[in-house]
Amino acid sequence: MRASVHTQVSLIHRSPMQRSFVLLSLLGSLALCRADAVRLQINNPDGKPVAGAQVRVIEVMMPGEKYDVKEMVSDEKGTLALESHNKLIIEPLQNGTNQSVIAVRIVAPGLAVGVFQLKAGDNSVSMLPGRSVEGVAVDGDGKPAANVGLLISTLPFTPLIMRGNLVAGNALKLPDDFALRTTTDAQGKWKFDSMPSKGTINIEAQDARFKREVSAIAVDQKEATLRLTQGSVIKGRLLKPDGTAAAGVKIYIGNIMENQCITDAQGRFELTGIGANSVRLQLISYLQKLPFLVEPKQVNDLKVGEVRDIGDWKAEAGTKLKGRIISAATKKPVENAMVTAASEQSATLNAQSDKNGDFEITIPSGATTLSVNADGFVNYWSSELPPARDGAINVGAVELKVGQKLAGVIVDETDKPISNVSLFAENDEKSRNFASTGEDGSFSFNALQPGTYTIKSDGLEFKGEVTIKVEIGKAPSLRLVVKDSAGKGGSHDIAGRVIDEDGKPLAGAKVALLVQRSGSSYSVQNVDSEADGSFKSSISGFVTSVGVQSVTAPGFLRDRTQEKAEAKDGNWSVNIGLQKSGTLKGRVVDTGGKAIKGAYVATQSGDELPVVSDENGAFSLPEVPLKNVTLLASTGLALAKFQVKEAGGAIEIALPEVARLNEKSKADLADIALGRAALDSEWKSNWDVLGSERIEQLLGRKTGGNGVWRWQEYLQELGRREPQRLLQREAELRAVSNAGAIAELDRLVLLAKASSTDPALRQQVRTWLTAQQKERRSISGETITRLLGIAQISSHIDAKETAMWLDYATEIADQLGKNPMSENSWQWSEMAIHTSPTALQSLSENWSASAKVTLLANAMQIWLADNDIKAAKKGWDELQKSIAEAAKNPTPTGEEDPKYQIGRARLSYTQLLARTEPKAALALVPGIEEYERAKVFLDIAHAAVQQKQFDVAREALTALSNVRSADSAVISQAAGVAESFDGTFAAPLWTKAYDLAKPSNTIENGDRWYPSLVMYAQERAGKWPGESRIFLEREWAKRLIWNQTPTTNTWDPNADAMKDLVAAMAYLDPLHAIEMTEQVPDTNLKRAEAYGQIGVILLRK
Repeated sequence: MRASVHTQVSLIHRSPMQRSFVLLSLLGSLALCRADAVRLQINNPDGKPVAGAQVRVIEVMMPGEKYDVKEMVSDEKGTLALESHNKLIIEPLQNGTNQSVIAVRIVAPGLAVGVFQLKAGDNSVSMLPGRSVEGVAVDGDGKPAANVGLLISTLPFTPLIMRGNLVAGNALKLPDDFALRTTTDAQGKWKFDSMPSKGTINIEAQDARFKREVSAIAVDQKEATLRLTQGSVIKGRLLKPDGTAAAGVKIYIGNIMENQCITDAQGRFELTGIGANSVRLQLISYLQKLPFLVEPKQVNDLKVGEVRDIGDWKAEAGTKLKGRIISAATKKPVENAMVTAASEQSATLNAQSDKNGDFEITIPSGATTLSVNADGFVNYWSSELPPARDGAINVGAVELKVGQKLAGVIVDETDKPISNVSLFAENDEKSRNFASTGEDGSFSFNALQPGTYTIKSDGLEFKGEVTIKVEIGKAPSLRLVVKDSAGKGGSHDIAGRVIDEDGKPLAGAKVALLVQRSGSSYSVQNVDSEADGSFKSSISGFVTSVGVQSVTAPGFLRDRTQEKAEAKDGNWSVNIGLQKSGTLKGRVVDTGGKAIKGAYVATQSGDELPVVSDENGAFSLPEVPLKNVTLLASTGLALAKFQVKEAGGAIEIALPEVARLNEKSKADLADIALGRAALDSEWKSNWDVLGSERIEQLLGRKTGGNGVWRWQEYLQELGRREPQRLLQREAELRAVSNAGAIAELDRLVLLAKASSTDPALRQQVRTWLTAQQKERRSISGETITRLLGIAQISSHIDAKETAMWLDYATEIADQLGKNPMSENSWQWSEMAIHTSPTALQSLSENWSASAKVTLLANAMQIWLADNDIKAAKKGWDELQKSIAEAAKNPTPTGEEDPKYQIGRARLSYTQLLARTEPKAALALVPGIEEYERAKVFLDIAHAAVQQKQFDVAREALTALSNVRSADSAVISQAAGVAESFDGTFAAPLWTKAYDLAKPSNTIENGDRWYPSLVMYAQERAGKWPGESRIFLEREWAKRLIWNQTPTTNTWDPNADAMKDLVAAMAYLDPLHAIEMTEQVPDTNLKRAEAYGQIGVILLRK
């Protein structure tokens, strides 16, 4: 019999504060203020009344956070009655106060627990049959875990709850107040009554000794095993900006539903049940309405069982951001809009508008973006905030455009609904709105702007028309049929088995199944193995593949070689193997048996950090497979492998003697590499290493980079660096140049002659200049380019004539209007700069402010390339004047907004200033685009270290580590810089860099995109070469496997990573790097570029 209830809504969150917030946002408010009488009839599956049922009643009263819990028992007729504090609500209502939501949890012998929402008046529910579920909890050593508190947080989903956030996939989440609890006995035994008769329940261990994680237990097994992992602890003290204790503040780790605690009167906190990992401490300020700002706190490399005291965690005063959200159509306030402020270096910060549309949020000074989301309105986004006044930012009225709803359903070719499909509506500007289908295949885009949209889904193709015009006031409905979809929708069973290395079943292993829905849409199904090692799960919706994301069991490691997933008739079979783990001990010696100190050892296919041998050559490698495993040992240049076949055997790894290459051998090997090479993006910076002759040969043989490395660029670089060589080889260069390059070659030759000391050559230029005076010229941008080019050549011959040509160019520019800029504007800037110190200012004297900004932005990049800080400082002052002028006058129609150019100029100036004045450069970074900041901080730190300004370097590197977009590569480089002056300061940077790119016990959404440790290994190679060699060897082996899978992408990230691995290996073992290169895919000349990198590394002194 199916359980039923007249009205249902969910309560999800685990605290009164959170629960009230969600209900407020979902249900709005009600105008009337009165209590309601509620009556509840409880029946069993046969329709008979259930007497003595234990009923927990929760009433949440709004507005505010009032919360009432009471325990009641049904009478002999299965009924109970109560009265609410306020009027009860079910549907979302608007513009009112004083309302309540009542939900009940019902437990009765022999029946499954039920959760329902009640309405005013009569309510009737029919309970489902129940059963008991029992088992044993064991620790990492397999011993019974006694006195462990257990909590059921999720039950199988039944049609009891049809609305709200309580339902997640096929599971029913229970609020803490409705959760069921028990405690294990002395033998680790546990039991839960009143469980559903089928499906899966989620059980959490709530004990400071163990990691708080979920075990997904099938209710129909005889005895379930819960494998508990030892937990870790983080403690500290939270302080307000003034240094006093921040009491009563809730702190979370990761998801706000996990590992939370509240600070005590002294601001102290202790988070327990944390896994061995790197974690992020945070708090949700807007939920707690805190008057200060607390930036997230990263805690790295937490060990199993560790108690980590992070000390004082101090809040910041922040800046108040306030405003009002209104409807653009009606000008009325919009209540419950979610307002988000974000910056590159801070977490997103949120606030919710009140009934007047007002909001207030505390934000960091670096916050730059503002977004607003509200039901029924188009999402609002702004990339900048106004300046603060009196410590606050007031954005005024933010108007939201009314959005239009677009709904529909997705079905397969047999007309069955397809659930759990992600899709998006894309307009003509390629802007996207996202949605997903529910269990009935339905979807809805709730806030689209008027326009034409195409409905798409990654990995799926729809039949028929998928483009539709959206208009305000019209709500079209779509029915989309997926091609080649028969049998891929509906329900699918996943079954499998977990065994150990001896083929024995393993109970209690936690399996996370990665389900690919469509394209890049994935979901995860969690399940624990049963006593016979088996596991099972059911999924619904469109499924293209199933794999193993992770599998964990204390004392065991994942054995990917034993994994196999197969599909048959729409269902999936997944088999998993685990290996027993422990500690391997042994020695590293040379070929004569002498101990080697400082060699690094690790498993070849594992993910653990390498360990280092001591003065006796001894090493101890924990938490690795004990047999059938290959070990790697390395000092950097030398590498050896050792096969451990059985546990307990002696391990002695002999490293071969390898001689380092002398300078002649390096040069010979470089010639071999460069003989197969192509230029990469660094060819200009490697000019002094390669020399013009080698670069020219490489250009003549192969060119890469999608046409970037043009012959014309080489001629320009040759003319700038080696003008005499350009003149000597003019005839040869002309013979191999096309028409466009010849025109540029003519200019470069004239410049070289004009700057030479040969009177005959200079006279040739004078003759040419005289001839130029006789030509008639049109009023155009091309003429300005030509005249500036003549002026630049003339500047080496005659200052007076140079001024004449500059005046001529200026007159033409003035006749073209206030903004004569063209596609040649970069050339104008470059030619003017290299003509005279005042040429740039003279040329643009009568231009509009925005045009001047563009010209100066170009100039700033040229000064950066020329390393001309003196000219850049003058240009920066001129830029500030132009910016001020542009701020006073609106940008003329048709002209580019100067904001982008201002940012470009600031970036170049800051990079240049960092070379000589790193502290001054540091002050300019906040105005730089967020995605550029990490690289600039790194440049500043480099320069500061060179100038022994270590405090500035620390400040820059600390700021870099807080940039959220900073990846492992840039953090690794930052750690390398820090290591050069302070190893202690560098340590957390190394840890963060490793955490960002370390291998994990999961499969990724496409292994070709697997994060790379190459920069981490390369930066550490100087001090820890053996460790770096092992990282490179292990990743290379994985990349070779992934490379066997063809890709249709134009850009192959795996080929890029392999090229970088080769370059990093060249620093340690150039001969091996040469061998590796032949296995690099030749996609977009990646193999040839890898040879080029090896050649440069070998030639560099």
